[in-house]
Amino acid sequence: MKGTVFYFIILFSISSYCIAQEKTLGIELTKEHIQVTGTKVSIIKPDDTYDLSAKFLGLSSKSNHPDVIIMDFKIPFDNMQEKFYENSIDEDDKLIIEEDLVMNGYQAKLLKMIRKKLTTLEAFDNPDAEPKKKVVWTLLYGDEKFCVMASSVYLFEEDGKHSKNIEKSLRSIVYNSEQKSNPLDSFPFEMNVENSPLKLAGEPMAYGAGFSLDGKMPTKDENKTSCMVMFMNLPFEKSERESIAIRSVKKPWENHIEVEKVSPVKVGELEGYEVIGYESTDNGKQLKYAFSLFSSTSQYLIYGSTFGDFERNLKIFKDFSSTFKLK
Repeated sequence: MKGTVFYFIILFSISSYCIAQEKTLGIELTKEHIQVTGTKVSIIKPDDTYDLSAKFLGLSSKSNHPDVIIMDFKIPFDNMQEKFYENSIDEDDKLIIEEDLVMNGYQAKLLKMIRKKLTTLEAFDNPDAEPKKKVVWTLLYGDEKFCVMASSVYLFEEDGKHSKNIEKSLRSIVYNSEQKSNPLDSFPFEMNVENSPLKLAGEPMAYGAGFSLDGKMPTKDENKTSCMVMFMNLPFEKSERESIAIRSVKKPWENHIEVEKVSPVKVGELEGYEVIGYESTDNGKQLKYAFSLFSSTSQYLIYGSTFGDFERNLKIFKDFSSTFKLK
């Protein structure tokens, strides 16, 4: 299933069905393994239709088979696993496989879930749509210094077609701590931060990255000035693109947010809108900035917010957005 983003990868739940096991696996790096750009992970492709994705960290298939998304976090495995269970569980989800592993000396947890819930992208496109039953595979893998999360999602009725190959691929993962990696290398766009006070912050996601003045996410900056760069594999008709761009700043029901200005923008062959708005919050007035670009298949979004020094920080967001370009 295409276009899956990180926002729903860790939205899982435990239910009554489970198979709890513990195994130790020694996995050798073979000629079939490929290194996933932007990570320290190598993996065997589920089948020959897969290759490294040009749009996210992981593998995509030219035959519309489910994506395999891989993210490498500087978070201890135990912490990630705890948050996974505490914060990302729905009562209606069904856990089919829960397997504790040791893979090349690293802790691992393999999970297969069945869930019926709209993904973030589906909800963004049509929040009133009827959710379809899906299968979610996830592998958590790491130690006290890092955790890799690998995941794949597809429709429940396609389980017989994909289950075996996805599981085989996840079980093939090899982590090389010495491998140099830059998560931004895998993104289909570039942002020039050399002359910007914004710094890469936090852990890059499968479909984007965060920036802040102090290089932290969440930022500890006095005005909470931060920026996200994201892209979504969703086609939008030209007639609806302006309203989609505005929704990045103000949803139709958010009466406490005022949209001050909407301006057409163009970068190369991409067209879109710059939206500036202000929100009244308990912490004071907040500037909200969105720079949305659209292709025939995707949306690229630069979203910034700050609670103070609006003129200066708006210029920072505008200057940063002006450096966007596709690779």
